[in-house]
Amino acid sequence: MLAHLGGLRMWDDVRRHLLPAGGNVYFDTAYVSFYMNQEEMGELIRNIGPKRVIFGSDYPWEEPGRAAEIIKGQGLSEAEAQAVLCKNAADLLVMRI
Repeated sequence: MLAHLGGLRMWDDVRRHLLPAGGNVYFDTAYVSFYMNQEEMGELIRNIGPKRVIFGSDYPWEEPGRAAEIIKGQGLSEAEAQAVLCKNAADLLVMRI
């Protein structure tokens, strides 16, 4: 699990070094919405692949409801948004939801 979509404010390095490596790695969205605009965040989520992104808010530094609304506003399909918001974490933790 890589926090902050791979590295807070180091997203060019994430694209250059982590995305090509691929593998069994998840990226969380914790505390990135204050540092990326919505379009940049959506682009990086699509580059990573929604099946490898897990919602995180880094509460109390970020508001979970606000962060979830940003994820919902990314233009992802309903299945992709649900994967990011809960399904990926449930699958990783082997939970039935």
